[in-house]
Amino acid sequence: PELWGKPIELDHEFAVVFTLEMGYDQVQKAPDLPITEESALQYLRAATISVNLARYIRNLGYPARAHISDSNYQIILPPVAHDAGLGELSRMGYLISRKYGARVRLGSVTTDLPLVPDQPVVFGVQDFCAVCLKCAKNCPSAAISHDDKTTVRGVQKWHLNVEQCLWYWRLAGTDCGLCMRVCPYSHPPTFVHNVVRVGIRHSAFARRVSILGDDFFYGRSLRLNSP
Repeated sequence: PELWGKPIELDHEFAVVFTLEMGYDQVQKAPDLPITEESALQYLRAATISVNLARYIRNLGYPARAHISDSNYQIILPPVAHDAGLGELSRMGYLISRKYGARVRLGSVTTDLPLVPDQPVVFGVQDFCAVCLKCAKNCPSAAISHDDKTTVRGVQKWHLNVEQCLWYWRLAGTDCGLCMRVCPYSHPPTFVHNVVRVGIRHSAFARRVSILGDDFFYGRSLRLNSP
């Protein structure tokens, strides 16, 4: 708390960022305990990779800092991962990767080691999220906006009420994860789902049809017991 609001001084020019898949079966247990266990496991893996990578870069003679989500970080990882081409940002605030959708955890190392930057990618997520709304409709705390994008700290994005989200975490006693569970991009990379992903990547019409299909096969909303 004593560091809240203090300026962050981080002069590194580059960032190495990576994703780790969260298990589909565990995510499908959201908002119950298994998704919290899986989230903690992948954060631990990300921390291990980040710390070892930062040490390796420092041994090469360059400054480097590991950024560990949920504990010790000086950068916001989803937009950095977006800029590195690992996925697109979503209505619910998560990065959506091509292969695993929202079922990823992120890790990063910033450094002055000279690197060749990757470029952002576009595969239809922004347009899909504009009309899908499945995460917002299923959010038990109403933390995810149903509205259009607004300007947040100079960036056009969908507003996320972080305080409301954390309130439900405390109420449920878990990391919730319902938005990750219901997101159509979170389905496993099977043949059928991969064909759908190709379609929604290239066609606005396919995006809208796939939303109807997802509602039909997986349900429009979840029925949950009160925490």
